[in-house]
Amino acid sequence: MPSKLDWSLFQQAIFKDVENGIGNTIIEAKAGSSKTTSLLESLKYIPRNKKTIVVAFNKSIKDELIERAPQYSNLEIMTLHSLGFRAIRNRFGKDVKFSNGKTFGIIKNILQKEKTDPKEKDDYESIYEFERAVGLCKNFIIDVPSKIDELLDEFGIDTVEYDRKDFISKIIQILGECKKDTIHIDFNDMIWFPFVYNLPLMKYDRILTDESQDFNMAQMSLIFRSMKEDSRVFVFLDTFQAVYSWRGANTNAAKTFKEKLNAKTLELPISYRCANRIIYAAQKYVPGIKPAPNAKEGEIINIGEEDLLDYIRPGDFLLSRTNAPLFKWCLKMLRLKIPANIRGKGLDKGLLFIIKQSKKKNIESFLDWLKKWEISECARLKEKNRDSSLFLDKIACLRCLCEGVKTTADLQDNIKLLFNEEDGKKVITCSTIHGIKGAEETNVFILEDTFRFGDSQEEQNLKYVAITRAKEKLYWVKS
Repeated sequence: MPSKLDWSLFQQAIFKDVENGIGNTIIEAKAGSSKTTSLLESLKYIPRNKKTIVVAFNKSIKDELIERAPQYSNLEIMTLHSLGFRAIRNRFGKDVKFSNGKTFGIIKNILQKEKTDPKEKDDYESIYEFERAVGLCKNFIIDVPSKIDELLDEFGIDTVEYDRKDFISKIIQILGECKKDTIHIDFNDMIWFPFVYNLPLMKYDRILTDESQDFNMAQMSLIFRSMKEDSRVFVFLDTFQAVYSWRGANTNAAKTFKEKLNAKTLELPISYRCANRIIYAAQKYVPGIKPAPNAKEGEIINIGEEDLLDYIRPGDFLLSRTNAPLFKWCLKMLRLKIPANIRGKGLDKGLLFIIKQSKKKNIESFLDWLKKWEISECARLKEKNRDSSLFLDKIACLRCLCEGVKTTADLQDNIKLLFNEEDGKKVITCSTIHGIKGAEETNVFILEDTFRFGDSQEEQNLKYVAITRAKEKLYWVKS
């Protein structure tokens, strides 16, 4: 990271643009390029009489920005959700309050009315899948049955015991109930409500956004509607780290921002995170990234799977394009008393729901059921010309976990073991590339054969993100 007295020419060009330029600007900041530091320094070049907002992608980024930013009355730093929540309160009154369980409660009440026996236990598996689907509908701003049907497949949402049409119908009903309750606001409502109710937002002279490649359409609309006629917007992003389409992010945010804002582009190409050899590897996918002056040389090491356990140590990252290979390796490490876990929020719940849905007790009958389900689902997805890779990855995870166990209870124990997090304990972190974005480590191991064939932009972005997690040593692991 450059010192405050040694800004690069690229950073100086950004500061000059903020101070004396005209129009809107996209700052293409490569991985490890001191993007946040450059954004914060830019604030010093904005006249104090200009009402300014820095919009952070999440709370942790917001907290870091607040701690490091200059303090003055015309500067606000908040998350997109806080920006939306304020607009909701301005429209619906001060009685509006955050209610994290709002959607959960609405779903539970709707499903409760269908029960024939009031003492019947709540179906938390169904509630969880409905909640996931509703959240994605809000992020994508979708409420049309055909689009919801596509969304369920794209994100691997299980309709559990429900007929598919009935499941989609209930999603629309839940969305309607969420919209009607304007007093209780959950996390997704904070972005969704300003759009569906066309709420006015506070206007700013200067708007700076961070991690903007991950914004979804609803989030982007908050930025556009916070502009005055003569506002200037500075969008900090990395086009090649756009890998969050699976959760509703706009896969071409840079293009959308550029077109909507008629923006010019400035570069932050120097990575201060990665050693030289790591950057050279990343240049295959993103030629514009550059090594920092005086960076360490670093190492790129090719090993076979049979040698992985001889090299990897607690504290290292093991990365894969898909989940199933991580399950295999994490289980193997744990059985050898090597501390390891899987990083993947919600994945364990989804697998546990599938096991429960099967209603099987022994592994042999569960595997028979799994095979039949796989055949029927793949046929349905093929008929609708939809990608089956996410679904097949789940199936592969479950088959891997079935090895060496006799009952589905043992299978459930395996899942809980893999996702066990012990605070403060140094472990080998096994993660998909999607799950590790934003993190970095000295040594990173990548399971090379887990990537898809072809040179699609998505695959290139994923390889770039994976490579640039490594600070000094990068291991390509071949099967």
